[in-house]
Amino acid sequence: MAADATTLMLAWRQGDEAALDEPISLVYQELRRMAHRYLAGQRPGPHETSR
Repeated sequence: MAADATTLMLAWRQGDEAALDEPISLVYQELRRMAHRYLAGQRPGPHETSR
């Protein structure tokens, strides 16, 4: 992350809505990785990950 979380949260609190773009993107990417690993451990079935 280019800026630390505290700096980004302070900027967001002061009205900079774009300050949340970077951490939200990183969290979303990590959640997708976690879901992929979780679903990879499941039996084959109707569940598929989106790409």
